[in-house]
Amino acid sequence: MSLLNVESLDVAYGFGPEAVMAVKDVSFSLEPGEFLGIVGESGCGKSTLGYAITRLLRHPGRIVSGRVLFEGKDLTSLSEKEIRPLRWSEFSLVMQSGMNALNPVLSIRKQFEDTFKAHTHSTKQEIAKRVEELLNMVNIDPSFADRYPHELSGGMKQRVAIALALALNPKLVIMDEPTTALDVVVQRSILQNLKELREQHRFAVIFISHDLGTVLEMADRIAVMYAGKFVEMQSGRKLLEHPLHPYSEALLGCFADPRQEKIEIKGIPGSPPDMKHPPKGCSFAARCKYVETSCHERDPNLERYGDSQVACHVVNQKLGGIRT
Repeated sequence: MSLLNVESLDVAYGFGPEAVMAVKDVSFSLEPGEFLGIVGESGCGKSTLGYAITRLLRHPGRIVSGRVLFEGKDLTSLSEKEIRPLRWSEFSLVMQSGMNALNPVLSIRKQFEDTFKAHTHSTKQEIAKRVEELLNMVNIDPSFADRYPHELSGGMKQRVAIALALALNPKLVIMDEPTTALDVVVQRSILQNLKELREQHRFAVIFISHDLGTVLEMADRIAVMYAGKFVEMQSGRKLLEHPLHPYSEALLGCFADPRQEKIEIKGIPGSPPDMKHPPKGCSFAARCKYVETSCHERDPNLERYGDSQVACHVVNQKLGGIRT
């Protein structure tokens, strides 16, 4: 059985005719220990999807329809009282700008203690030992446990946020831009540490980022998201070598290969659509160099070809004969 199954999930902000659909008909599964990357431009719905899965959406955000099955249990049907014990113990979230998510008036140790007291019956001595283990795990000297967030560097605070997410050994960790605003040296260090932790503890990861290079390096599979929808899903290697969707191809064009003698970085003309007034047909049509008449008439479905998926009329016409 899959660890996580998201089925036809729709998420909106607001109500009635003014509601903005931020996530539209998203479906995917995640196996135990799998690393799934979700990439796309800012505003495409990546973070909203992460918050919807963990049921941490704030008003006026709301799940309109669909299901989120975690080990067969539909999280969308649970009350807040029922789902709260599952957070951090079964699945956890490293929030965007996580280094600023720590409580500024509590010591690092106190923030760990609050987590353990809310979910376990551990003694003070057991908690102290576990805090030391967790800080060592993310390469922070345990002596920093009694420091306050403002006394730590940005990279250290981000490591603490990751350690907090792993404190109760969850089966799934959702990471929303976990290295944003950090310099490249610190990013590299944190990502290497994350690789090692995943190998040791075998937790599944949903890694949300706009940094395609990072996701290509880390993920088993990659979902490309645009205007609230998944437009492609492939393995990292296949996406790098043979992107199917024109948007994926354009994203790769923005990712320079430093090994080349001449480096050329391309942009993507135009802007993502206004989700208050979504276009008819394919949401990428206005920016696509392969656009056809049918692209403006109807929105393509996410079709499966072998172990890959893509939502594009042009690609579907080319690959329709090999659908499995």
